[in-house]
Amino acid sequence: MRKILFSLILMSFFYSKSQAQDGIVRGSTFVVKENTTHRINDKLTIVDTLILRKGATLTFEKDITDWELHCNVLVMENGSRIKGVGTDGESKDNVSQSPNGGSNGQNGHLGADGKNAQNGVNIKIFATSIFWGDFMINTSGGNGGSAGPGGEAAKGTNATCDKRAGTGGNGGKGGDAGSGGDAGTIEITYQNMTIIGGGLLTSKNFKTGGGGPGKPGAGGKAGKGGNKRSGCANPLQNRSKGNNGHDGPVGNSGLYGKSTTVVFTKI
Repeated sequence: MRKILFSLILMSFFYSKSQAQDGIVRGSTFVVKENTTHRINDKLTIVDTLILRKGATLTFEKDITDWELHCNVLVMENGSRIKGVGTDGESKDNVSQSPNGGSNGQNGHLGADGKNAQNGVNIKIFATSIFWGDFMINTSGGNGGSAGPGGEAAKGTNATCDKRAGTGGNGGKGGDAGSGGDAGTIEITYQNMTIIGGGLLTSKNFKTGGGGPGKPGAGGKAGKGGNKRSGCANPLQNRSKGNNGHDGPVGNSGLYGKSTTVVFTKI
């Protein structure tokens, strides 16, 4: 009874449309050839049989965050992969320009923040029969972007016989690191499962780790105090060197993305 119900659910999808947006004809057999890559641009793929040959990769467009596969038969041969890894966050490694000087040196600019990474793709597979080789499904989160350093502060103005030396500015705070993305979930609902060549599924077949954070930006360098002035006609007008500023603080750390587990449901 469960087999009949499951088949009816699949068939209702098969005849809803003739072809998915990603070019896979519904109700047909679709093969990703050996050592080639096919990119999915639709949230739902419905096919009678999906075969990933040796070294074949199924991956996704950047705007795909969730993907469902409905099929009667799924075959993943040795070295084949379904890759739904989140995109890494953009890093900001540019150095802020030093500000113009003043009587006292101006403080350095803030460093640019690293961008947060994208989460991995959430994958749901509904299949009557699955045949696994030495495959991998990877829904790891992307790594956060590293931040830019804080800007170097300006130097204080030099002393004159009429004016004391300026204090150097403080270095800019480093940018905050981007956080890693969360791993996408993997849910597999099936009736029959066969490991090609025997053996067992292991953790190496599934990567579901959260992404790591980027590096926070270093603090900017302190501005130096203005130079001293000596040799004034009135010795009391001689001026000492100005005080140096302080180095800027390091930016805040990013967060690690969350890992997830694989859920199997036999019906």
